[in-house]
Amino acid sequence: MKHRVPPHKIPTSNTGKLIEVQEHEIALFNIGGHFYAVDDECPHAGWRLSEGELTGSVVTCLLHGAKFDVRNGRCVGGFTCADVQCYSVEEKDGALYIELV
Repeated sequence: MKHRVPPHKIPTSNTGKLIEVQEHEIALFNIGGHFYAVDDECPHAGWRLSEGELTGSVVTCLLHGAKFDVRNGRCVGGFTCADVQCYSVEEKDGALYIELV
């Protein structure tokens, strides 16, 4: 099922924001107008990825430096080797929708 992202929750370019979808905490990222969504919780120690440092398509967890590619959820370096769940994001008629798997 697709869930509409409230307009005030859409991140500005090259940033991320926490959104909640059916009790799931999701980090939504805007990379130059392209949107990506992953679980907000770092698998190492539970820190919020939405508060992490975004460089290109990689978000770095501020707690211990784990790095994740927000386009696919893969761990690409740092303290952990576990990936995070990635969610489909669709832009339609000026609105964003996230689909939970």
